[in-house]
Amino acid sequence: MMLWLDLAFSVALAFVLAFFGVTPVNAWYDFYKPLLVFLGAFVGFFAAWLLFAFIITRFVSKNKPVEKPNKFYVWLFNFLDKFILTICNVRIKLNGFEKLEKGRTYFFVCNHRSDFDNMILASVLKKFNVIMISKPENFKIPMVGEIIHKMGYMPVNRENDREALKTIIIAAHKMNEGQSVLACPEGTRNLENTGLLPFKNGVFKIAYKAKAPISAICLSGTENIRKYSPFKIRKIYVDFLDVFEYEDYCDLKTSELGEKVREEMLEKINEREQKGKTWKEHLSAA
Repeated sequence: MMLWLDLAFSVALAFVLAFFGVTPVNAWYDFYKPLLVFLGAFVGFFAAWLLFAFIITRFVSKNKPVEKPNKFYVWLFNFLDKFILTICNVRIKLNGFEKLEKGRTYFFVCNHRSDFDNMILASVLKKFNVIMISKPENFKIPMVGEIIHKMGYMPVNRENDREALKTIIIAAHKMNEGQSVLACPEGTRNLENTGLLPFKNGVFKIAYKAKAPISAICLSGTENIRKYSPFKIRKIYVDFLDVFEYEDYCDLKTSELGEKVREEMLEKINEREQKGKTWKEHLSAA
């Protein structure tokens, strides 16, 4: 909504200034004047929102626990998320999303290839009241750290088993209260941009404790968003695997469950990567 208001305001300002002669268009080559006004207004509006977000987050204490996601900060994140993905020409293609039942609480797991992954997932899973488990470093990023804290995101210290267990218990408690949780079992970003890193299977203890269904998500293409080109569309594929019900995995060990989920995710990722290869890449691999 705010993105369209920004566009409408920018177009209206450019038109009004041209109409009243502030930026007169006397010949065809003068059309750059209202265009500059439009671009300036568009960027200025977004910059004003960033400044507003930065100022209000200065009053957020990250030491105060968040019981439920703050609706204002969720809205603020979604606005910035939508704006950035639109500017980056991102088009999200969903596959298997219909496997999720509206109103259910899920434990989501996903591969991790880009800093944009969380933005894509937040956009796709808006209706599932999802809180994410993130590395502690993300909470130290100015403005971003305060926003995700108020959204209920939880840091996990993988170097400290006691702290990690505390996060698992809190996450399971939140799931029992109806909040879905998302984690990346790889534990860090996969810089190889292919396949999957080994899983940190401890995150699946959240699902066990909450007796929750597990939805595995495979992201493809997010690593290309950084290669920005204003005229090139970045297609991002989000594949949802079949849901693992609690009855399907309750008798498995954590390591066995992690391996089973990883195998199915890897199969889907490899399938998507094969579809995405150009004919030249197929020939060179032959």
